[in-house]
Amino acid sequence: MKLGREAAEKCLERAGLKPDQIDMIITVSCTGFMIPSLDAHLINLMGFRSNVRRMPFTELGCAAGAMALGRAADFLNAEPGGNVLIIAVELPSLTFQRKDISQANLISSILFGDGAAAVVVSGKQTRGPKILVSETYTFPDSLGAMGFDLRDSGFHILLAKDVPEMIGGKIGGLVEGFLERQGRKREEIKGWILHPGGARLLGNIETELGLCKCDTQPSWDILGNVGNLSSATILFILQEWLEKRPLQPGEYALAAAFGPGFSAEFLLLQWT
Repeated sequence: MKLGREAAEKCLERAGLKPDQIDMIITVSCTGFMIPSLDAHLINLMGFRSNVRRMPFTELGCAAGAMALGRAADFLNAEPGGNVLIIAVELPSLTFQRKDISQANLISSILFGDGAAAVVVSGKQTRGPKILVSETYTFPDSLGAMGFDLRDSGFHILLAKDVPEMIGGKIGGLVEGFLERQGRKREEIKGWILHPGGARLLGNIETELGLCKCDTQPSWDILGNVGNLSSATILFILQEWLEKRPLQPGEYALAAAFGPGFSAEFLLLQWT
């Protein structure tokens, strides 16, 4: 609650909005489970309207930040002029298992970091990236690729070794198909806002999409500086692009994140 509130308050301050101007709250976490959910607590703590819409995401893992952006855009298509607040709070260190010396647990302990992020998605005309469309793809027969196994001692990470190859083998076709359905070509994409997952995964994606490290440097920077923050990662990377590598009005960017299911979430953005 403390981290979620801090991220939300800073986000609203930067957006010049008050809590009662938010029409929907999307809270995201796969590493903390609360009933009532985080959004219900923040309504009381921060003064959101009693009729604010609520959408807590809990089981979508690393893909959830991107999925939240897509669902926010869907809501605003139905409620033009509204404001959606997304709050992602991930604390993977809570799931650390001291007696589990499996490779998956050791790798995840090194790879994942704690973090929180918040973003306002507005239906009002603003400068910055506009969400044009989003799509989800769930890989067939991939339930065991990533997730949690609940035992008496808590959550134990499930992390298949071939996830980077599984994504790398299909990412080219998935991106081509997504862009083709929107009438766009890969050459038109000037920003690649990619959830890194890990170094091997990001490297495989670069190879398959014909990208160089210079195209995805914000993803490498976040992975190197704070680690994989699960659902919050894509929001950290998006901030890097907004602050350090903003696109020109009219230019397109593609955002992508991957998580349990095993799923990929794609978003087509256009700077305004």
